[in-house]
Amino acid sequence: MTHRERIIDYLKTHPEGADDDQIAFDLGLKSRQQSNSRCRQLEAEGFVKRKAVNNKIRNFWVETYGNPPLAASIQSIQKQKHKAIISENRYENWFWEGNVQSQVINYLVSQQYKILSVADTASHQQGVVSSSK
Repeated sequence: MTHRERIIDYLKTHPEGADDDQIAFDLGLKSRQQSNSRCRQLEAEGFVKRKAVNNKIRNFWVETYGNPPLAASIQSIQKQKHKAIISENRYENWFWEGNVQSQVINYLVSQQYKILSVADTASHQQGVVSSSK
């Protein structure tokens, strides 16, 4: 059984949700980042809702509240497959840019900062450059 399948089964049996640390610990994953990256992917596919509860991001299985929109889920899965073909296994490395960015964002959210946008590092999305004169 893959980590993804184990996380899905876990979240389905925890309607109160679970944070990435709790999932990683309970499932014996090597790092919380394995839980974080898979939960973010499940969120992008419409199966998981991630929201802050007591200053920690918790993951909630969407089927508890209703099924995800089919069209959005299919489109998201197609995008993820395309990214996976391009990127190979770099997502597994803690030092990959997207994983580092995720850690910084999670910290900022936990400190009550509002994140306006997040670059898609998998597609090499460029940031906005502004010049001050």
